[in-house]
Amino acid sequence: PELNLADVILYVGETDDDPQKVKDAVGYHDMNHRGVPFGFVFTDVAEKVGEAWSTTLSHEVLELIADPDVNLLVVAPHPHKARASVLRPYEVCDPVQADTYTIDGVAVSNFVTPLYFAELPHPVQTRTNYMSLPLDRYAVRPEGYFSYLDLSTGRWENVFGENAEKRVGPKEILGNARRMRRHQALNLPAGRHEHR
Repeated sequence: PELNLADVILYVGETDDDPQKVKDAVGYHDMNHRGVPFGFVFTDVAEKVGEAWSTTLSHEVLELIADPDVNLLVVAPHPHKARASVLRPYEVCDPVQADTYTIDGVAVSNFVTPLYFAELPHPVQTRTNYMSLPLDRYAVRPEGYFSYLDLSTGRWENVFGENAEKRVGPKEILGNARRMRRHQALNLPAGRHEHR
């Protein structure tokens, strides 16, 4: 059947089902060659890291809803340099990825609200994440992370919450490669295509 532009495909399976063979990623999302957003949820890796696969599924669904084309960037403060700015992908679950709650007994992922990405200072003081856990704008919770494009170097960098590295690995590498592919038109220094 013919796919509509609004279609999204979600695959739930094991890492051996992944045509890109992204081992040890709990899940990820991207766009296929026809421009259709898709996501993978790996039940075997979720079990290995002690996460319910439903949490990973909700994480990927929420991020596909927020940025289906995986191309939205937000101007944000540099995490290490005062008065400098960076570009952050509009990833709504990564900063709070270890925080979960249940809906009818099913574990799902916390997510940041639009206020999390709001320009500072902002007159509205509402919650920055759905669960109302302590989280400053542009910050990260334990086991969460975020990536950013350093405009002075043209490199993608990461900020990890406590114990987050064990959960990121290949997903972060795939994500950085995907973002670089989508944002090649940005006028950045020659090193922009490198990633860790």
